[in-house]
Amino acid sequence: MREPLRYYENNVVGLLNLVKVLKRHHVSKSLVLSSSCTVYRPSDAKISEDSLLEPTCPYGNTKRVQESMLQDLVESDGWTVSCLRYFNPAGAHSSGFLGEVLYPSSPLMLVPLLRQVALGQRKELKIFGDDYDAKDGTAMRDYIHIQDLADAHVAALQHLLAGEAAFHVFNLGTGFGRSVLEVLQAYQDASGCELQYKIEQRRAGDAAVAVADSKLANDLLGWYAHRGFEEIMASDWTFALHTKGNDSLYNESCFISQHLVPEPYEVGNVYRAMVKEIQKSLKAGWEHEHSFLVTSIGHYPVCH
Repeated sequence: MREPLRYYENNVVGLLNLVKVLKRHHVSKSLVLSSSCTVYRPSDAKISEDSLLEPTCPYGNTKRVQESMLQDLVESDGWTVSCLRYFNPAGAHSSGFLGEVLYPSSPLMLVPLLRQVALGQRKELKIFGDDYDAKDGTAMRDYIHIQDLADAHVAALQHLLAGEAAFHVFNLGTGFGRSVLEVLQAYQDASGCELQYKIEQRRAGDAAVAVADSKLANDLLGWYAHRGFEEIMASDWTFALHTKGNDSLYNESCFISQHLVPEPYEVGNVYRAMVKEIQKSLKAGWEHEHSFLVTSIGHYPVCH
């Protein structure tokens, strides 16, 4: 909320420039967009693709603009677009070497913050609000494993390239909400560490509950989230154990570089792990003659 222009510059201007380059060089008219559940009006009920669009934060506003821009291209220029509205991606690759590292410009992601507390690199977790209308008063989110998210991208690409020009929207989540305190307890269980926390005032723009209805993705893409909540926390802790010797990974002034861990792995944000999975799936069993582009412009916020 404090720096809205950063989101507009990165998400809106970035996507506009990307689309202009694609058109100029005739690269592709098929695109998968990493969108977000923040485009919806907050609701205590499960959110479907038909739910009201009413973002409550600048990030959500920029994602809505991205979607509108691409929908206009579908209608005016014959593009084929699939917007994947993520709920809360978390966890790390099963190898233990691909995960999310926080750096100075990162949004504050709940699971990586818990990792920092467990490793002693952060004193405590700040929980923004414990007076929500939720089971323990802390905000509830639908956490989805990044490898399930990668599978969804492969399914979306297959669906997108098999059809005619159209604009598709899919929610990606598990359909189960977990509170901040439940996530904290699960990370304690995975790590064996006692995690300190402090209750702060609510943040502007945070919703009390955000849980996905992913039936459309189930039915049309044949996609389901197979990995459980505990597996998300365990995978992140495995990543922490593999990387905790690299102190520069957690230096708030550092830039994440590829040489910090053995090849063929690279450390970076959750999207890198996801794209690796997509590439592997495509190479393993899918040949096609179409051109396409996967874009993950912008960061997603985990509001907690």
